[in-house]
Amino acid sequence: MSTRERVLLIAAPALFPVTLGLFQFCSAVIGGLRGYILGLVIYWIICVSVSVYILYGNRAFFDLYRIRSKNLTATGMISVIVTFIPVIATFSVAFLKAYHLITTTIFIVLIIMSALNGFIEELLWRGTYFVVFAEKDTRIAYFMPTFYFALWHVSLFFYRGIRYTGGIAALVGGALIMGAIWAWGVSRQKSLLFCTIAHILTNFFAFSQFLVENWA
Repeated sequence: MSTRERVLLIAAPALFPVTLGLFQFCSAVIGGLRGYILGLVIYWIICVSVSVYILYGNRAFFDLYRIRSKNLTATGMISVIVTFIPVIATFSVAFLKAYHLITTTIFIVLIIMSALNGFIEELLWRGTYFVVFAEKDTRIAYFMPTFYFALWHVSLFFYRGIRYTGGIAALVGGALIMGAIWAWGVSRQKSLLFCTIAHILTNFFAFSQFLVENWA
């Protein structure tokens, strides 16, 4: 087993206790939405650092976002449509309730958070595991990051002073379902492009309600 494989096997389970402590610290020292966003920024830096280490010098990285010919077939288009189910769900459940309360400032923060989080999380949780393990062990490539992607959201829930519509079941259960859909999408499409777009849009619609409810 290579060093990069070992790093990925450690990174996924390690991110839960690391982020749990991180968000508790940000909650206690800074608090409110500012501390929450700082926690996210540090989380993004960790994710990018792991991804760059794993993918640096690997030509497969530049191939991650290429549209395959199979994506344009009837079966391929069905997999793309399935990939966007979370987008439709969050638009209906969250965005339609919150859009009329979105100010210019919230809108700017919303765009930045959605784009960064969607791109970075897909790069780590689907991209790096797909590149390293897809041809070696599909259980590690898809099931392991899907589980730990959902688990790290527990850290977000225990950040004090932040409200989540639907509670922990919606936050963690939603992440598990979305992660499973996007992992399946990557396995079918052999591309990270559609899942990344879907993740960004899902974040935009879900974060709209989250920011409106927690903006001070």
